[in-house]
Amino acid sequence: MSQYLRIDREKLLQSIFQDEEILKEICHAFRDDALRLHKVLAAAEAEGSFPEAGEAMHALKGVLGSVMAFRESREAEFLEKRFENPQEGDGENLWKRGKHLFEELPEIQEELRLLLEEIRRE
Repeated sequence: MSQYLRIDREKLLQSIFQDEEILKEICHAFRDDALRLHKVLAAAEAEGSFPEAGEAMHALKGVLGSVMAFRESREAEFLEKRFENPQEGDGENLWKRGKHLFEELPEIQEELRLLLEEIRRE
């Protein structure tokens, strides 16, 4: 796991009133949405569809925002806008950045899991 936290734990806990059941639902939804959107992005890349990739990034931005992963949410927003209005030569770089963003999601999921364990112990 990286040396810094990707989620704003305090804001997340405040937003769910430190409720274990809500956090459990968030963890499951995050995992399911991340897997689904990863498949959407892979299909968009295979088809060379920037609009579909932009839609996937838009959805991912919301998923990341819901768990208070603000840095990654901003990256998804940047990619959303660039996929919607690509510049010449953007293609390969945008796909790489999108893949890299999805590679970071397991660390966020792990932080959520650890936070859930912490709440259970309290």
